[in-house]
Amino acid sequence: DGATNFYSRVQMYMFKARIAAEEELRRAYEDTGVTEAEVRAFLDANPKYASPLYHAPHHAAGSAASLVREVAPLITMSNKERMTQKAKAFVAETQAVVTAAPGKARELYEFATSPETHDKLREDFYMLRDILGGKAKERFAPLVNRLANRAIFENHAEPTVTTTRYEAEPIAAEE
Repeated sequence: DGATNFYSRVQMYMFKARIAAEEELRRAYEDTGVTEAEVRAFLDANPKYASPLYHAPHHAAGSAASLVREVAPLITMSNKERMTQKAKAFVAETQAVVTAAPGKARELYEFATSPETHDKLREDFYMLRDILGGKAKERFAPLVNRLANRAIFENHAEPTVTTTRYEAEPIAAEE
């Protein structure tokens, strides 16, 4: 009874989620002023947006409603207007990168001149030198042995030796 109860509850919540997603998609069509046919025609003409690997920016809980909200402004634009919008977005992103460049360069300089960075690089160099020189076994063998012994004895109790005796029973033919 418990499994059947659980299964029916899951089905009920899945039904509610599907109904909510359909309602959200309907509202997205109404809010953006486009029809399903217009969206399908746009997706047929622009396979980038129709790809199953394309993920629309999050505008709604459902992926279909998010896609409708993303492509609705593009449906009413001409190719020229879309290209102009892309160019403006590219210029804005480029300006943001150029504006942030001095700060990023300063952060990079501080990282490169940091004593902590130099210590980490020095340790990495010594380890790499030991590995390439074949000294890694000498350097890390005591540590590996300690860790292995600890793992073996912490995870396993004192080994007990058990022996099994087999006594020969007569076979029916021998009796």
